[in-house]
Amino acid sequence: MKEKGRGQLILNLVFLAFFVTLIVISMTYSAKARRMPLVILIPGAVLAVIVTVKDISRKGPAPEERETSAEEEEIEDTEPAGLAATDQNKRMFVMFGWMALLVGMIWVVGFLVTIPVYTIIFMKSLKESWRLSIIFGVAGFIVLYFLFVVGLNMELYRGLIFQL
Repeated sequence: MKEKGRGQLILNLVFLAFFVTLIVISMTYSAKARRMPLVILIPGAVLAVIVTVKDISRKGPAPEERETSAEEEEIEDTEPAGLAATDQNKRMFVMFGWMALLVGMIWVVGFLVTIPVYTIIFMKSLKESWRLSIIFGVAGFIVLYFLFVVGLNMELYRGLIFQL
């Protein structure tokens, strides 16, 4: 169990380093070119800091100092380690699959099409109703369009298909 906590902390720190690195890189762009990355990266970095701080503060004393009861040790011994690791690997690959789908869809059809379609597909995969999935998909499109295209006067990436 202590390995899972350490792994989670390392993952949180990797995400934080990723966001900070991209923020530093985007600061080298022109003022207009860096607006879009910063709109996404700064909230991402803030959330990564929050998650990392929560993860650190949630941890109690060091694992060597923590006393475990006989019941806790018995429960840990009965759980097959291979099964838990396999399940965790499966969830990780599914998560990376969803991220790859999002990036691929943005690359091919652009932001304005991807956000509502991806939202609907993702929510349906979680067995949400069509009505709720479509409402959130349309809401995502409206927020994206009015925040970036109308409010910030930005041209969002249109995708390979719509650039032809």
